[in-house]
Amino acid sequence: MMMLPRLTTRFWVSALVRRCNAEGVPATVIRHGYDEAGAVLLLAHHRDGRCRLFSATLRQNGDKAWLALTGAEPVNPPEADALIEKRRRFDPDLWVVELETDRPENFLDEAVIAS
Repeated sequence: MMMLPRLTTRFWVSALVRRCNAEGVPATVIRHGYDEAGAVLLLAHHRDGRCRLFSATLRQNGDKAWLALTGAEPVNPPEADALIEKRRRFDPDLWVVELETDRPENFLDEAVIAS
């Protein structure tokens, strides 16, 4: 069986940041994880001061998706920060990418599912 090459997390995150910046949406890596295969969280700050947090995940069928860790509605930043810290303690290889947009779904190519 032939194994297909996989994009590294570093490459994928770099492409996401470039795409956002090219479309006028500030995006920054606020936590650099394992280059090859670190997990990724996406923190989207809204204009109203609240935010949403997403985690890259796989569905049961193997398709990639984003899990909305903070639910469907934005939350206050301390709530999202607590979730990031909890994940960071569990996974030292974690990446966190921060966007400033009310529409983070515009930059997520995969489906978004509720937690």
